[in-house]
Amino acid sequence: MLELGALTPNNYASCSTWIDNHPIDLHSQHPDIVEQDFFDRPLPESEAEAFDIISCSLVLNFVSTPQDRGRMLRLLHEHLKPRGESLLFLVLPLPCLANSRYISIDSCVELMTVVGFELVKEQWKGGGKVGYWLWRWKRPDDQGSDRWKRKIVEQDGPKRNNFAIVL
Repeated sequence: MLELGALTPNNYASCSTWIDNHPIDLHSQHPDIVEQDFFDRPLPESEAEAFDIISCSLVLNFVSTPQDRGRMLRLLHEHLKPRGESLLFLVLPLPCLANSRYISIDSCVELMTVVGFELVKEQWKGGGKVGYWLWRWKRPDDQGSDRWKRKIVEQDGPKRNNFAIVL
């Protein structure tokens, strides 16, 4: 398992007999968390170097540009083992999707399909602060990929945020 944005190295200690966790963070505060920029991480050269699970919790929202967010999603896909059992756990502040001009919760599902993920489970509450999504690896689907080449206003209004993802 690859854990992006790890704050503590023992998040999965109780599961250590069956989960081999590799925690990384851009600015590690612990010697057992590898300080690494995910964008600089080498791509797996074999399936043995790829991961069954990636946890990306409150990381994507800190990526500075919509283009780099799209690039991160594609890289997450490439770091997973290419099979339907491989999973991505994604956590975002709910307003990133629920209150954005450029992407909604529903259109995020469309985007993730293009990247190569199928929604397994989601958990969030209207008006809540955080949303949780579990995605299963699948082959990327280029149908609809043109929609994600630039920002398109989906929901307008003065109180909307500018969170966006561009592929």
